[in-house]
Amino acid sequence: MSLFSAMADDGSVWAQGSSLFNISSPLNDLLEKDDFTLEQVLQEDELVQEVKTRNTKLLDFLSQEAIVQKLIEYVVRTPEDTSDDLRTLKYPYMSCEVICCDITSITETLVTASEGKIVETLFEFLYQTQPLDPRLAGYFEKIVTMLMVRKPQEMTALLNKNSEQLLAGFSRHAASFSVAELLKRLLQPYQADYMDDCMDFPGMSMGFPPSNSWYGADDDDHLSGSGTPTASKEKTLTWQSEPTVVDLLLETLADPKADSDAHKHASEVLVDIIHCGTRAQQTDPASPASSSTPVSFALLEHLETKEVAEKLVALAVPSEEDTSCVSSMTGAISVLSALLSRATNAQYCATDEMPPAVASAVERLPQICAILKADAADAGMIRNQRHQEVPRLGLRRLKMVGLVVLLMQSKYQKVDIALLEQHAIETCLDLFFKFESVNMLHADVESMVIGILESGSHELLVGLVKDARLLPRIIEAHEKNDEATAVAKGFSLGYVGHLHRICNMLMTMLEDVRGSTNEEGSLNDMRHADTVLELFEEDDVTWKKWEELSSKVLAPIYERERLPLGGVTISQGGEDPYSVMGFNQNDELLNAQFAEMLGASGFGSDPNGFDTDFDVKDTDTPMLPEIMNDSSSSEEEDEEELARQESAAKDNEGEAGADRWANFESGGSWAKFENTFEDIPFEPIPGMENDDFDDDEPVPDIVTTADLAVNRAAPPAPVEVTKTEESTATEAETKEDSEGAPSGEAAAVEETSKDAASEAQA
Repeated sequence: MSLFSAMADDGSVWAQGSSLFNISSPLNDLLEKDDFTLEQVLQEDELVQEVKTRNTKLLDFLSQEAIVQKLIEYVVRTPEDTSDDLRTLKYPYMSCEVICCDITSITETLVTASEGKIVETLFEFLYQTQPLDPRLAGYFEKIVTMLMVRKPQEMTALLNKNSEQLLAGFSRHAASFSVAELLKRLLQPYQADYMDDCMDFPGMSMGFPPSNSWYGADDDDHLSGSGTPTASKEKTLTWQSEPTVVDLLLETLADPKADSDAHKHASEVLVDIIHCGTRAQQTDPASPASSSTPVSFALLEHLETKEVAEKLVALAVPSEEDTSCVSSMTGAISVLSALLSRATNAQYCATDEMPPAVASAVERLPQICAILKADAADAGMIRNQRHQEVPRLGLRRLKMVGLVVLLMQSKYQKVDIALLEQHAIETCLDLFFKFESVNMLHADVESMVIGILESGSHELLVGLVKDARLLPRIIEAHEKNDEATAVAKGFSLGYVGHLHRICNMLMTMLEDVRGSTNEEGSLNDMRHADTVLELFEEDDVTWKKWEELSSKVLAPIYERERLPLGGVTISQGGEDPYSVMGFNQNDELLNAQFAEMLGASGFGSDPNGFDTDFDVKDTDTPMLPEIMNDSSSSEEEDEEELARQESAAKDNEGEAGADRWANFESGGSWAKFENTFEDIPFEPIPGMENDDFDDDEPVPDIVTTADLAVNRAAPPAPVEVTKTEESTATEAETKEDSEGAPSGEAAAVEETSKDAASEAQA
């Protein structure tokens, strides 16, 4: 059967050749049909890719209001039948990806259709009473984030319109991580780092976010002409200036029935409000009542009121009758610590008026110290890195130690008195040496001890040195550590590193006092150090032990640790620029190695020095690379090579003269011509010594070496011989033939005469 007959057969593979290389996607085939549904489109795996490539027919279908409404419903509504994987897993995922592709037509329909009805359907996700699906909550956060970036004014208006219901939904579902993160961002819309954790939407430059990450460049055009604060308020959420959101979060934090994640996320949002407000005040220390300040200052002011501070302290340190859960207390302590960190001072305050947070915490200081001392507060046992059962400190007591440290750093006299009355410093040192594996605890106590030694009041110094027994504890800890390391395969105690830092600071302070080397310190610092030394010297026995420990054990350790690894100190002077590199110009070994290297390369022959006369004939090493001697590197050199070949044929006639010139060229040395020829000696030509030259006559052309070479290579001109000379030569030859070979001297004389005659002819 011929090929044409095979192609005519409908059942043959050749008849279907047009479809063999058909690479059309199934989605395009589906779009060619007249009756297809959204579910069929969502089932196609290449849907997102086709949307990103701007498939016109597909975008026209997905931009319809009914289709966008259905996409949102797939995201926010949990299916009744959870066994259907397509409805439960694929449809919500594909719907979220299609919306977040940032297609203008889809986004416009989503935000503006039916006056934001579709967006309100999206907000219904927070109105549910049941706990949210974490997967759907992530889709919800992603869509709202994209809409706030692309359509900020429309979204802000819709959020303000439904602010009460939305705030209730945010607080109700605070246990969801995605919802808490979205609320945290909505409370700080003017932060430039908003887009750090956002998704990379098509068309967005994540590396160069706008100054206001919520809004693009087009949105600012509406405000350029007005310049009134009314226009800026259109971009501001109403709950940013109302304390309602803080009250709702505090209610969530105080709810004992709420999930521990809800307590944790609510406290994180409150802490974020405090930190963002603190950073804003540091960059713009204007009054919170000013119209140019961020609206988050209103929330910060509300958090610093006495009522809110008392609520937080009551949640952090409940009374004995109150049975609050641990997660609620831990979250409240975190918020209280953030407030106390704003009240820290470098110097003691002259006034006795304290911030509400500090005053409320001081009132509950007895309960705080009681919790730190009580054995009932132990969180059980835990296995450490050495597989040993050790007591567990617990997160609650760890955060309470941080509260005590922050209270000490507030620098108020009333706070110092309360700390000494409750023996808070002694309690913290007890925990320091009891829980040797808790590094965060050791860091907090170390900062407290160093802060008191450097700038604490006289009362705190007395309490630290005498009541808390700082030096005896340090000596006992070192003895205990020596016993632990003396055992085979023994380990140092966990707090030894922090203890060394305290000892090093203490030794430096005492050395400055004794040697009066504290040039940079003030007079108050010197007096403070003198007070510390006097308090230590009151106990003679302990002081002698400390002197022995510091001089014999600690000083060598700290001196060794000051040196770099290897024991080599880098030079600090700038006299020798090669000192850091370790290069010495007078190093004989280095110079000898360098000379040997040059000698091996052919650039030097004297091992004790270097040749100054670079004679090419004494070395076989070429001074130029081989490529420089290549005769085929250009067309001009090819022409020169052809000319040399033509002249070589002519040179065969005068081979004897050319050989003599070659011998002269190889054996002679070259003269160096500079700018004049006055120093070149010229021998007069025989027979022309007495010729007089007229200055008016033209000077003959200078004969160059190349001209001499050409003349030498040319055959000698014939010499005209007279009849007398010819007869004389004939008689001489006849005589030689008759008399035989001449003697040695006669032959030498005859050869000399012939050379003289040839030179005369030349």
